[in-house]
Amino acid sequence: MIKWSQKNFSELTQEELYAILKHRMEIFILEQKSFYLDLDNMDQQAIHFLGEEDGKLVAYARVYIDSLHARAEIRRVAIHKDFRKKQLGTLLLTKMLDFIGSLPITTTELDAQHHLQQFYARHGFLPEGEPYHDGGVLHIRMVKKHLY
Repeated sequence: MIKWSQKNFSELTQEELYAILKHRMEIFILEQKSFYLDLDNMDQQAIHFLGEEDGKLVAYARVYIDSLHARAEIRRVAIHKDFRKKQLGTLLLTKMLDFIGSLPITTTELDAQHHLQQFYARHGFLPEGEPYHDGGVLHIRMVKKHLY
């Protein structure tokens, strides 16, 4: 059973932060061979969504809220390879969108890996612009408008 939590950066324990960084490195850098600087100074301002099973991080993403522009940015969505195809991505995205929906936000943006475009489209995200390479992986910008 997955235990879900959401925390500000200051609420993360050292162990949780280490698990998050390790999880992201394992998936984005090693598994996907996408070499880039993962530490982008956004973690400190983000809300972190964690899914753990038996004390192991298996699902993760972060949301940055730009209150000034009524905008949210979803980043670093990562499901452990042993837990894919188990609807964890849908559960994680639903939790983030529920959180975002509780705020005065009009737009949520994300940079989807191109092969996941249909997944995000099922949740109301529409492509914006042309596909582009980021860290050697094809992405597309996607936007969801909210009624507030």
